[in-house]
Amino acid sequence: MPVENELLNKTTNRMPPSGQRDNTMSQENNTDQSAVERFFRGYASLDLPLLASSLHPEYRFSDGGFPDLNRKRGEAMWAMFILNHKNNEINCTTHQIHEGKDKDHPSADYVVKYKFEGRPVENHIHSEFELKDGLIYRHVDSFDFYAWTIQTKGLVGRLLGWTQFFQSKVQSIGGAKLDHFISEHPEYQETTPTTTEK
Repeated sequence: MPVENELLNKTTNRMPPSGQRDNTMSQENNTDQSAVERFFRGYASLDLPLLASSLHPEYRFSDGGFPDLNRKRGEAMWAMFILNHKNNEINCTTHQIHEGKDKDHPSADYVVKYKFEGRPVENHIHSEFELKDGLIYRHVDSFDFYAWTIQTKGLVGRLLGWTQFFQSKVQSIGGAKLDHFISEHPEYQETTPTTTEK
């Protein structure tokens, strides 16, 4: 996943699709996968509201860089990627949805190209989904983390990218950047229930 240093401050604008994007979609069966399709259409066209509309209120996301994010933080992560597209040049180029063990457990494979601290990255990602009430309830992405570190960190990634220490460091940095993004975008901040004194 891309993690960028510079963050944009606008979150409500609908992002226009890029003429250079390939929104290729291949559906291999007649399973109801509209939420997953909507997620990828939103990602490919940088349409944050469309992407967010595919997520269940109890959505959780996890991958090698951002483990176990709840709905607020998960949506904030996608917003951080999409709203920084002028810097990271993010491009979800293709995706293919596959039938799972049942209609509520589809999977997908997709490719994302972007810039990470100026370095070009092409990440091939496999997604496992669980749907609930027709929306994405659980979402786990997996990719070759070592290959990703070589692309993003060069020689340092080649030497250390295979270690748990390095992955933990990447997760820590990514979490800090996400925290910073959320601090500047209150719509993604957790709300604390207020109690009424009796």
